[in-house]
Amino acid sequence: MAKQDLSDTTMIDGMPTIIDVARIAGVSVSTVSRVLNERSDVSEATRRSVQEAIERLGFAPRATARRLVTRQSRALSLLFSSTYASLSSFDLDFILGAATATSERDYFFNMVTDTLSDTRLLNMYRSGLVDGVILMQILLDDWRVKLLNEQRLPFVAIGRPADTNNLNYIDLDFEGGVTAMVDFLVSLGHRHLAAIGRPHTQVASGLGVAVRARESFLKAAAHHGIAPITVATDLDAAAMAQATYHLLDAYPELTAIITTNGPTTAGVLHALRDRGRAVPHDMSVIAISTNRVAELLTPTLTNVRFPTADIGHQAASMLIRRLDERQNGTAPRIEQILIPASITMRETTAPPPNRS
Repeated sequence: MAKQDLSDTTMIDGMPTIIDVARIAGVSVSTVSRVLNERSDVSEATRRSVQEAIERLGFAPRATARRLVTRQSRALSLLFSSTYASLSSFDLDFILGAATATSERDYFFNMVTDTLSDTRLLNMYRSGLVDGVILMQILLDDWRVKLLNEQRLPFVAIGRPADTNNLNYIDLDFEGGVTAMVDFLVSLGHRHLAAIGRPHTQVASGLGVAVRARESFLKAAAHHGIAPITVATDLDAAAMAQATYHLLDAYPELTAIITTNGPTTAGVLHALRDRGRAVPHDMSVIAISTNRVAELLTPTLTNVRFPTADIGHQAASMLIRRLDERQNGTAPRIEQILIPASITMRETTAPPPNRS
């Protein structure tokens, strides 16, 4: 059976049609159709002529017709569950990056914040609402990853579970990042340092980033023979300030603080100023953060770079590549990107007091 035409040949509300494109390009309607369907039996010169006519007229094949032929919705969803946390500026950067990538490839983009059951998740695919999903807030033992892999449905993950077999994901090396921050502070001479971690509920639920950050800090502290000091708190600036007050009261000898949620580090800096602890002369502060946030804080923040918008963009691009492979019938490839940790020293870190 001949491949069905993806285009619309009927004038709608004065909009250009495939007939207009063919007339401007000086080719037949069937030739325009073959270009729209990305057929290989069209010369490059003819293809350019048709594309120029399309751009000149502002012609677009009807999305409904294209979806019927390809059985694609050309829609992607990012799943962000409010079970673990409310949306932060970190998360908004992921979303913006993913939305930009989908727009660049003419996909629709939406976000789901509900906590989905397995049935609702599968029905998103079965109903044709989406072609694929981007998962966030990945648990070490994540049922969504297992289910979608078992059903061989296209998805990618921002973050990773304990078992990454056959998983397409992109993630920051949080273990390496936390270890690098501890090593860096120790190299400056700090021996009394604390980590402000994510809420106990996130660790208890097995949220990958929360568990990895905590375990990496404990391991790095043990490696250097340092007593590990940790406090868990909510991910907002006010809570971070309260956690800092607690640390200052309980551990007056403290000379450095590590955090893994960059934007809320403003709360740490506020609490230190409030208590008259000068940064970095009296207290060093280092965090996992975007460079943008690090440069906006006062003083500017020494950080492990977390390129959130770029990660969101790469995740969506990775998913679209999977969909292209699926549509073309090519063997799917596994892409796993673990972004290495690198520290940029700015104004919030220095040797501890009384050290030359």
